[in-house]
Amino acid sequence: MSDSSMACLLDHVHASGRRIRSIKCEDGVVLYVARDIADGLEYGDVDKAIRVNVPSQYKTTVAKHRRVLRGMHPATVLMTNQGCVALIMLSRKPKAEPFRLWALEMLTKETCDVPTFSSVERCVAVDETISARVHCEPPMMHRRLERDEKDNIRARISDLRDFPVCNVFYIMQLASDRLKIGITSNLNVRARAFRTTTPDAYVVKFYCTDMNGRLEHLMKDEFKTYRVCGDSEVLHGVHPDEAVAKADE
Repeated sequence: MSDSSMACLLDHVHASGRRIRSIKCEDGVVLYVARDIADGLEYGDVDKAIRVNVPSQYKTTVAKHRRVLRGMHPATVLMTNQGCVALIMLSRKPKAEPFRLWALEMLTKETCDVPTFSSVERCVAVDETISARVHCEPPMMHRRLERDEKDNIRARISDLRDFPVCNVFYIMQLASDRLKIGITSNLNVRARAFRTTTPDAYVVKFYCTDMNGRLEHLMKDEFKTYRVCGDSEVLHGVHPDEAVAKADE
């Protein structure tokens, strides 16, 4: 089990053959189950996976609450900082382009424990941190990532998963249908806040605030599958147990 500043991240294989990541609090409560985003951006079976794997007690049929009964909103997606890097680096959306260098600078520096250097020096330092196991030339960080470089990027991100989880990112859909994106180093404290505060009260800002709006748009594009937790019946008045029973049929 992780210490108080981290959550326990568990993996298991879904019936579809895809790996599903469980995010578990220190007290043993499963907060959310989602695809391991670092494996790629193919969401073919995510809807069913969420219906089957998210327990009914974490869903609510009350539209105005739009939050789970014990923990998080059913449309909340959690991922590690490595997963956020993976999403930005592997995304084919045009909106991902401005974030590639920024992601390597701002999202990996804490995980890799890179000192504060200039932008170029920091990227080189991050590259050298992982180049012992995954060879990747530094210049690739300073030019547009072409399609033929995708395999190399995937290898780098796979290697990033070996680093300790320092932060957890979350994307939450509000009742107004807007997404809120945040980062927390203590998921247990953040989960308690989910149960006791209004959504706008616990949103944590990213390091680089001028990127927030554009990053939110990118997240919206990539996470459309998650917008209703893959289970529109639950959000439209069907009892969670009935919805789960139907999903099992």
